[in-house]
Amino acid sequence: MRLFVAAASVLVLLSGCGVPGSMVSPRQSAKATLEAQSKTSLAKLETGVRAFYKGVFTKMDLNANGYMTKDESRAAALSDTGFDQVDANLDGKISFTEFVSKPLKPATKLVHDALIQGFIKADADGDLELVASELAEPLFLTFEEADLNKNGKLIFSELEEAVGKAFQSGKDFGANNPPVPGGAAPAPADPVTPPADPVTPASRR
Repeated sequence: MRLFVAAASVLVLLSGCGVPGSMVSPRQSAKATLEAQSKTSLAKLETGVRAFYKGVFTKMDLNANGYMTKDESRAAALSDTGFDQVDANLDGKISFTEFVSKPLKPATKLVHDALIQGFIKADADGDLELVASELAEPLFLTFEEADLNKNGKLIFSELEEAVGKAFQSGKDFGANNPPVPGGAAPAPADPVTPPADPVTPASRR
């Protein structure tokens, strides 16, 4: 009985001292704080990712009728199997709603998680604010692009909002772009006409 009481007393003391909380790593604590910061900015990021998908869909919708057919999807390297997976109502054409419905949330989370990981890694002093010297390498954006209020400091929600706005403006993040539904590739950019060969002395003769 005495042993039981002693054990119970130790448990009470440990719980009062907050031992379970001390097992949370600084990184986990930072991540939780940034998640709490991003309640509003995450919605803005999702709006930006949605705009990115709208831009991709518009390029793939070659006749601009608001739907993508199999022929149009093949031009964007989307397989027939991929097309059928996106064509939710199986009517032989894909609307933007069908195109964006499945990937929007996962793609937004993918970008969100990458931003959190990058922010924590860059935050050398652990104060959950970045200065220009800490963000020497762009995290989707340069420090100057992300510092929306131009106060020389960057909090996570500000960075996330800035990335959302960049997606809305059509910025191409290359390998950091969200994955395209069905494995399709966005329509290629307009070809650039190569410059004419320079005139050499031999060709002047």
